[in-house]
Amino acid sequence: MINTLIYFGTDIENESIVSDEKFDEFLDVELADKVDGFSVSEITGYWKGTKEKTKIVSIFHEEEDYNLIRLLHKIALNYKDKFKQESVLIVKQKLESVDFI
Repeated sequence: MINTLIYFGTDIENESIVSDEKFDEFLDVELADKVDGFSVSEITGYWKGTKEKTKIVSIFHEEEDYNLIRLLHKIALNYKDKFKQESVLIVKQKLESVDFI
């Protein structure tokens, strides 16, 4: 089992920020109906010395789910283009055990 974490910064080229509403709209269009479930967390991140609000999307999936992995990379690229981000971080964590109870 893999937990993929996608880190979305919310500063837009020092002009404004991605609002919670815009972020939710983005997820509704790009992700919500394409996966069984995911979680969103909000943290404070730093990018090149500047503090910014950051959203983390966490998705648990099978390691061999290459269609999902391609979809998540596409979503990251779409976010990067739409909200003028320099980059979007994707972290894949291999988990030893996951139990849904």
